[in-house]
Amino acid sequence: MKSIVAAFILLGFSISFGQIYEFDKSVSIKNTSEIIENKYFNSLSFMNENERSYAFFVTDENNGVIRDEKNRMLHFFEFSNSQNNSYQFEYKYSIKMMNGKEFNKELYEITKNTETEFIIKKFRNERKKNIDYEFIVNIEKSDFNFLFVPFEKSIENSFQIVDLIGQELNTKENYQISFFEFKNCKSRMEILEVDKFRIALPNKLVIY
Repeated sequence: MKSIVAAFILLGFSISFGQIYEFDKSVSIKNTSEIIENKYFNSLSFMNENERSYAFFVTDENNGVIRDEKNRMLHFFEFSNSQNNSYQFEYKYSIKMMNGKEFNKELYEITKNTETEFIIKKFRNERKKNIDYEFIVNIEKSDFNFLFVPFEKSIENSFQIVDLIGQELNTKENYQISFFEFKNCKSRMEILEVDKFRIALPNKLVIY
């Protein structure tokens, strides 16, 4: 996976026909526990610091998907390395996403354990009796401010959850999340600034 990150950092390229997605951050998640590995705890994605509605997720060595929550679409791509060490993206097809639930901050509870550790709980209702899930996250200072953990499938919801953590932090400092724990699995997160690259859609989409 490291080689994929390096290649994307060097140069990302796609045929420019339709809507263009731009990326400037890589988010790498690596399992550090002894529990059997799960894709959720070992993943690579690319995001745009200024646009929280979409992300590009690498699904395997040569395939990835753009999740566009503003337009409620999934766009699938195949990519390959060319001779000049750049990646070419070939659009395959798209799938319409079902409408998701609106974010309700009343379902979440943020507890600050230490200056660098937080517990995030989501409850099934606003009475906060039954827990839906619980995360432990550790933060560290960073050269840039970019907080993200895939708490939920929705990218936008996950960002809104970390915004609740951000409210507890010193706004004069920059932070990123270094580790998170979920269901006894611990993963290290590494967020890097990358040279901006773009992936474009063709004018005519193949929609299923």
